[in-house]
Amino acid sequence: MQYPSDKAHDREALSADDPDMPPADTPGPEKSGLVRYDYLNDSKLSKALVYWNGKRGTRRMPQRSDIVPGEIKEILPSIMLADALADGTRFRCRLVGTAVVTAFGADLTGKYIGEYEGDAAAPGPDEFTRRLYQTAWKERLPVFSRGKYVASRESSLTVNRLLLPLSEDGERPNIIMAVLTFEYEGIEQATLGFGVEIDPSVSYIEVIENIEDLFP
Repeated sequence: MQYPSDKAHDREALSADDPDMPPADTPGPEKSGLVRYDYLNDSKLSKALVYWNGKRGTRRMPQRSDIVPGEIKEILPSIMLADALADGTRFRCRLVGTAVVTAFGADLTGKYIGEYEGDAAAPGPDEFTRRLYQTAWKERLPVFSRGKYVASRESSLTVNRLLLPLSEDGERPNIIMAVLTFEYEGIEQATLGFGVEIDPSVSYIEVIENIEDLFP
């Protein structure tokens, strides 16, 4: 069920200024000497996870209507909403916060996750991100990922993503809410523009299965 006011309500909120199951050979955080990122010490990601968990109550996932933009104003610019399509195999960007637009160097509203090749101002095909979203849809649990994108001009951008599934029926996610934070490295601030590649040696996807242990 689509709530008539959802899109207008979200568009107004996300215009505020900033105050894919991994492939079998994708290393997890416990492999290849990867250093885990402590997302619970990331103020935006931890706030989003606590908020999502509180809104779901006894359900597996909250509904889109449970998410009230006015309650999470400080993280709205870092949020993306994507509609789940084709049984969770494709995801279309529904709304994109201003901080995400800045980092990506393009407004990805209306585009499909990981399928940006049609726009020279946006990243190329990104199987890592697409499978990240597929993982959140399949597992129906929060999923964290850390991905380092390397640009050709000796700069890189590391993206921390927390994906939070939303469901109208409590069983099948129909929207994925993502919260993103960014770490810039190099001689200038990089954006996720055309020609970047992900560094698999420091990138991973992690399903957050112990929600009850995190928030007893």
